[in-house]
Amino acid sequence: MKSDGSSMAGEDRTFTREIMFVMLLWIAAVVAAGIVLILFRDVLTGLF
Repeated sequence: MKSDGSSMAGEDRTFTREIMFVMLLWIAAVVAAGIVLILFRDVLTGLF
């Protein structure tokens, strides 16, 4: 039973790392989008 528990723990760690990586990518994308909006706010206001 210990081997089953340890393999599940390893899978959980891998899953957690993948989720953290995806979350970091989303955070980076949101920050980049915010910076783009701030830098190009004058250009974008002409569109609306």
